Amino acid sequence: MRYKNPILTRDMSDPDVVKYGDDFYMVTSSFHYVPGLPIFHSKDLVHWEHVGYAILTMPEGYETVRPGAGAWAPSFRYHDGYFYITVAFPDEGIFVYRSQNPSSGYVLHSKILEGKGYEDPCPVWIDNRAYIVFAFAKSRAGFNGKLALIEVTNDLSKTSFDHYEIIYDGEKDGNRAIEGPKVHKVGNEIHILCPAGGVPYGWQVELVSSSIHGPYQSILVLEQGKTKINGPHQGALLRIKDNEFAFLHFQDQGNQGRILRLEPAYYDYGHFIIGDKGEPVEEGEISLPPFEASIPTSDSMQEGLSPLWQTSCQIDRNLFLQRESDGVRLTTAPLESDIHHFERVLSRPLSFFKEKITIHVDGNDLGEGSEAGLLFLGEWNLRVYLKKENGRYAIYSTYQGEYEETRYLGAAKEESDLYLVWKHPDSGLVTMEDGEQIAYPLMQEKWTGIRIGFYTIGPSGSAKFSLFEEKELR
Repeated sequence: MRYKNPILTRDMSDPDVVKYGDDFYMVTSSFHYVPGLPIFHSKDLVHWEHVGYAILTMPEGYETVRPGAGAWAPSFRYHDGYFYITVAFPDEGIFVYRSQNPSSGYVLHSKILEGKGYEDPCPVWIDNRAYIVFAFAKSRAGFNGKLALIEVTNDLSKTSFDHYEIIYDGEKDGNRAIEGPKVHKVGNEIHILCPAGGVPYGWQVELVSSSIHGPYQSILVLEQGKTKINGPHQGALLRIKDNEFAFLHFQDQGNQGRILRLEPAYYDYGHFIIGDKGEPVEEGEISLPPFEASIPTSDSMQEGLSPLWQTSCQIDRNLFLQRESDGVRLTTAPLESDIHHFERVLSRPLSFFKEKITIHVDGNDLGEGSEAGLLFLGEWNLRVYLKKENGRYAIYSTYQGEYEETRYLGAAKEESDLYLVWKHPDSGLVTMEDGEQIAYPLMQEKWTGIRIGFYTIGPSGSAKFSLFEEKELR
């Protein structure tokens, strides 16, 4: 099967994949969004479907919105009858979730290492002993660019020793900001694939040693080179068959997020050859039959919400969301600070680079001065909404970012379809149904691209949402 990159233009940061029989299961970072750690399924590594979440309840302290915190860079492994997802919460420590079902049923198995600054953990089992290799977050630890190792019990329930050891210093080897280690045992050697050089413009290295403790030889295995594909970053190495491998990684696209690319790979002369002689490919071939699957881009909302919608913190949705036969209803609440920290937003990543968005809002039950609408969510935000004023309805936009501005966009029906054409994530260019354009500079959150969401705000009332539709514009 031939394929074209990117295989997904959704924001799917820090992917890792486990192979189980003929199936592949992928987990990605979710940061402070709930449910956390989305899980996807595929049979060809190109076409994916969403099948569940590993974290349904966040650790204590995530009852408020905490941008930049939460679940970072998980690893996905299968061992001795269990699927293990090992993930760092950079303010709390390294957590292990496990299940006997790859797509659901995960429980918090252990908090294997407590403290701030740990990131990107990956377990490996060697000669009936288990280890976790991890990196450090400079924003919490005060440094980065080093990989550490700690020995743990075989079921990843506790550490075997009270201390970790530094096994690789990237700064001394020209691999600044090394992170995201994914550990593999090949024959009698240890191979650690990890990105270095930073997210937007870094490169991928392979560390090779005869011992998990090192010392390690560093080999450059993937970089932008002469291509337009910047910073091929953290990902998963999978064996397809014999000496055919594949490397699934993300590419940072700023406000669009971290999109997914798939590279061919094989093993030769003691290390892996990835992409086209170490450069990313625009097209590739994989010896797997096509899998008919996709991640939904639209939601009728007729039978409740798609599971792809997440809240920005741990909150009981029953407090503000009610399912109705023909849609979902959100009750209003005051906006106490800014929309970026508003708990009652439902959001998800954008699906395409350019897209048309339609959302149907029934504002008949909005109270005076209340609003309901669509939100482009990031550190700098733009919302377009229906608002009730003096018993009538109008459409407004409000921008909160480099500066703040609210614009009147015209009168609206009591039942309003908000048609938006979203073209440029960086400029925030939106075209209304009547052709009027609004454009504001947007800024992604610390680790995610711009997200699209819907909400209600105000002193009283509610609004019903009965359609959300995303269509790609080419």
